[in-house]
Amino acid sequence: MAYLFQTEMFAQQKRRCATGAKVTRVHGDDMLKFRFPLPSLAEQERIVSILDKFEALTTSLSDGIPAEQAAQQRRYEYYRDLLLTFDRKAV
Repeated sequence: MAYLFQTEMFAQQKRRCATGAKVTRVHGDDMLKFRFPLPSLAEQERIVSILDKFEALTTSLSDGIPAEQAAQQRRYEYYRDLLLTFDRKAV
């Protein structure tokens, strides 16, 4: 809806029904008459599928990157401690 309210199509419909000079108002009954294009159900499903994949990818990245950083930190600490103790048996 936020996108639709910013379109020229909405602005044209609003101008036809708007009242007031400084603050434009549109009555609810008039707004019920506004027409908005809707994509076909198949197109809506395609868009949802794309957005679901995008969400899964970003969630995976936000979960995976901190986990990889923690694993890298553990590896660093392990080898650092190994070098500082000079324990050849651990290798």
